[in-house]
Amino acid sequence: MNRLLILACVAFGSAACNPFAIFHTTESYNSCHWYLKNETSEPVYVRCCQNNGEVIEEVLLYKGDSTRLQFYGVDLSLDFSFEMLYDNMYSDEEDQYLRAELLSEEGTLLKSWPYTLPEPPVDRFYEEASWHYYHPHEHTHVWVFDLLPEDLAPADDRNP
Repeated sequence: MNRLLILACVAFGSAACNPFAIFHTTESYNSCHWYLKNETSEPVYVRCCQNNGEVIEEVLLYKGDSTRLQFYGVDLSLDFSFEMLYDNMYSDEEDQYLRAELLSEEGTLLKSWPYTLPEPPVDRFYEEASWHYYHPHEHTHVWVFDLLPEDLAPADDRNP
């Protein structure tokens, strides 16, 4: 009878507590995502490249489609400002995405947007006002760039 009572207490105790709780951290984790959304009527390829030139991902986007350009996941102490996309000091890897390229459906390079530039060129991609900021969850931050028809025009065809 004594053994049965001890066994019942052990079973109840094991069920009442999670023995793996010691491995769980209570530190909150923030994530920030940067997306490009195609708002043009033209299908376009978006290519994400590493520092060494290797293509990581190439996605064909039709009107309304989007793809993630960059992601950071860090502790709560970090402010997820717009400029963080261009600041690769938070990258764990030396070859983190450093460039987004925009190509026509035929494969012609239309734009190349490096993430790290000493002085960004005059381009909507580098202007915070061209991005939409969302904070859908307490620890999730999202920036979205709407690709517009004027972004598809070759640089020579644009007004200065």
